[in-house]
Amino acid sequence: MRPLILIVDDEEDTRDVLMQIVEKEGYDSSCAHNGTAALKELEEARKHPDLILLDIMMPGVTAKEVVELISTTERYSKIKIIYVSAVNVPEAEEKELLKQKQVVGLIPKPFDLRELVKAIKKAIG
Repeated sequence: MRPLILIVDDEEDTRDVLMQIVEKEGYDSSCAHNGTAALKELEEARKHPDLILLDIMMPGVTAKEVVELISTTERYSKIKIIYVSAVNVPEAEEKELLKQKQVVGLIPKPFDLRELVKAIKKAIG
């Protein structure tokens, strides 16, 4: 069974591009347009994702809240998270974000295709 990546971003174009990239690399994908939809997807999924590509800046339920729920829910304990951000994250804040349980990376938008694929492969093989 191929690894599953959940793509969470409020921009449809970004979701579409990320979906094309991960599927081209041999992964399955599903998408959510915000944090609320991502949590619903997790709750209803037959198979939990191996990795979540999570936009930092979204309306509604924040990325931080999504990460907190995932990190405190036992059945989600194996899910890894890579933040994707169009916002320039200061180094001190980036270090703090990367300290969060299950967070394994931060990729800036616009993303470099090689760096994105490298981060995904490092996270889940």
